[in-house]
Amino acid sequence: MEPVECPRGLLPRPCRVLVLLNPQGGKGKALQLFQSRVQPFLEEAEITFKLILTERKNHARELVCAEELGHWDALAVMSGDGLMHEVVNGLMERPDWETAIQKPLCSLPGGSGNALAASVNHYAGYEQVTNEDLLINCTLLLCRRRLSPMNLL
Repeated sequence: MEPVECPRGLLPRPCRVLVLLNPQGGKGKALQLFQSRVQPFLEEAEITFKLILTERKNHARELVCAEELGHWDALAVMSGDGLMHEVVNGLMERPDWETAIQKPLCSLPGGSGNALAASVNHYAGYEQVTNEDLLINCTLLLCRRRLSPMNLL
């Protein structure tokens, strides 16, 4: 099925997302949380995804550097803030970095440090929450497909 043209500021429907997940995140519970909390929402929202488990430090950086980004409408990162930093660094190391860094990113909190997800949650208008409630809110933001520009600095 071909993606439908979407208004500016929205991800297309259907939507294809590459999910990078650190299985060590969240005291080793990130994968279980993805399967039990995130995946059902993505399926309900008709978001197809490919899940890649990172295996070592800088693995996500290497993957994003080599990935054919045209296959994906967005990248979702489920871990703490460190994995998102790897992904951003990988995007910036690409020869096409100026285009690659425009790819929508989603932070799904699944680690010990989730400050970025908490900030996105706040600016989206949700009340301050932590743990699984924060994960649900961030998943809902992805499922609603709304995009908001962010200054990475």
